[in-house]
Amino acid sequence: AEQVIFNHIHTGASSDFRNATKIAQEMVMIYGMDENIGMVSYLERRKISSETKREIDLAIKSILDICYKKAVSMLTKNKAKLKKLAKELLEKETLDSEAVKNILKIK
Repeated sequence: AEQVIFNHIHTGASSDFRNATKIAQEMVMIYGMDENIGMVSYLERRKISSETKREIDLAIKSILDICYKKAVSMLTKNKAKLKKLAKELLEKETLDSEAVKNILKIK
């Protein structure tokens, strides 16, 4: 959201990036959710070749790049709703799920 609104990512997003990286890493290394690497779990393996480590890193980066682009696209398309939600949060500090649904016009 910071990228869409301010055209800049602040250091506060670092926790989000760490969490996203952890999830992508689990997708690739535990659940086999990469076409190139396949349905292999690398969690228990002690010795992984440098080539395989590179493939794992590239798969993780690919997942993160795709998800980041989708998030930016969704936030850009819904920028007005994002601004309205931010305004309400500044005014009220907290919003319950019903208030968020009403602001975003979600049924």
